[in-house]
Amino acid sequence: MLVLGSIFAAAAGCAHGNEGRPGTTTTTSASVEGEMLGSFQNEAAIGSVTDARCNREYACGRVGPGQHFATFVDCRTELDGDVRAALSPSKCSRSIDDSAVSHCLSEIRDQKCDNTLDSVGNISSCRSSEVCK
Repeated sequence: MLVLGSIFAAAAGCAHGNEGRPGTTTTTSASVEGEMLGSFQNEAAIGSVTDARCNREYACGRVGPGQHFATFVDCRTELDGDVRAALSPSKCSRSIDDSAVSHCLSEIRDQKCDNTLDSVGNISSCRSSEVCK
């Protein structure tokens, strides 16, 4: 019973919060949720574009023993940095255009194997100017 009384006393003591104190900052959950959603969208787009590029590399015979990428994981590790630089939250600070990402993914899939795709920026529909809102 003493424990419950202590909990209620602590809760009552916290009820006043920081009201009236100078220098108090209040953060709304909307801004935090917006930042989290934007970051999630960026990560999802980065993962999708990186996977599409590695799927293309695999289809073109460049993933496997003795190839440029020994494994799919090696491909993802190497290509992730390029895609991350193009679609990072600093480049796409507001949000990602999902339909533009879909167009980018289609264009990656449609690239011929003899086309060099050393940078995601070589595909116009995958550039941050197209994918970022």
